[in-house]
Amino acid sequence: MSKALNLLKWSATLGKDEQNFLGARWIPAFLNRVPERSRRKWALRILDLSPHYFLSPDDPKYKGLSKDEYLEAVFADSTRSREDIWNEILAAKIDGEGTVIDYGCGPGFLTKAVSSHVNKIYGVDISEGALACARVVNSGANITYTKADEKGLSLVPDESVDAVCTFAVLQHLTDEVASMVLKNISKKLRKGGKLVAHVQLSTETWRSEAEWRSDTSVKGKIKFKYGLHCFGRSRGEYTDLFRSNGFSEPVFEAVANMVAVAHEPLEGQFMATAVKL
Repeated sequence: MSKALNLLKWSATLGKDEQNFLGARWIPAFLNRVPERSRRKWALRILDLSPHYFLSPDDPKYKGLSKDEYLEAVFADSTRSREDIWNEILAAKIDGEGTVIDYGCGPGFLTKAVSSHVNKIYGVDISEGALACARVVNSGANITYTKADEKGLSLVPDESVDAVCTFAVLQHLTDEVASMVLKNISKKLRKGGKLVAHVQLSTETWRSEAEWRSDTSVKGKIKFKYGLHCFGRSRGEYTDLFRSNGFSEPVFEAVANMVAVAHEPLEGQFMATAVKL
């Protein structure tokens, strides 16, 4: 019953586009109507409706906490993890850059972590609900959150951005959508601007897009339409994807060699760095 209820709640938050978690129109409308004193609490509760943004309540360290205590604990853990990503991975690559985009920002934890080290940062995402939550729980004077569509991206002047970071995004996109995202990024970056992308190379558990699509069973079709895509690509495929959208050949660095403590398996995880030609 609990799993069925969770699935029902999650389904009510989905947007119309694929991989648009918390994209339902009611979410920003609801948060706009909630009294300001209660807005943070409800933003965290909404984030908890999607399994892609908050952690599992089954983790023993959260045992005995009330619902709202659990949500605040997860918020604190998410904040620390993105600060670790900044300190261990991104700082050496984009520290001091003037204007930055965090593409696929979700509820803005990484955007907030980066914001203290740059002049201005745009948090860009397809999900209006995730962006609405980000504006509540991860706002900042130099942060602008905007939707990853033509209207939203028009807020970012073309060729005005010094660097773009995107973390745990490209591996969840089809080739077609990933190419569109890279085109959008290239359009906003200045010539010589830097792209720093977290990517997942193919492993036994990270199947290709073609393998995902080959499962034509009812369960397979439902998983492809509504579940989180987890596509592995080769270095060559990522290189072709970058170069065909106006970037130099990417330099790949293993994430495992960049972090002090691994909190999850890091097999196949790399940072791919390239510049706009």
